[in-house]
Amino acid sequence: MRVVDRLAAAGLVTRVRDTVDRRIRRVALTDTGRRHVPVAAARRTRLLGEAIADWPDEDLARLTDYLERLNASVARHLPVSGAPEVSGAPEVSGDR
Repeated sequence: MRVVDRLAAAGLVTRVRDTVDRRIRRVALTDTGRRHVPVAAARRTRLLGEAIADWPDEDLARLTDYLERLNASVARHLPVSGAPEVSGAPEVSGDR
């Protein structure tokens, strides 16, 4: 089963047709999915912390530098906040 199918079956996401290009189906979080985000984030943070707990300080510093560079690079490629979307995907609120 595909990841999105599993998330949809769990009620965490819903598929929404794009209003401009009807071939496109966007994935949006449901209310249940939004409530689950902090739980998943905490789990991921704990797991990553455990995974690197025994790394030497030098490796942690290097990882921090690389992640900061990656974040800066990604930020340069993100659309300007508040800019209109290219397609007419609706804002989705609530479970469907």
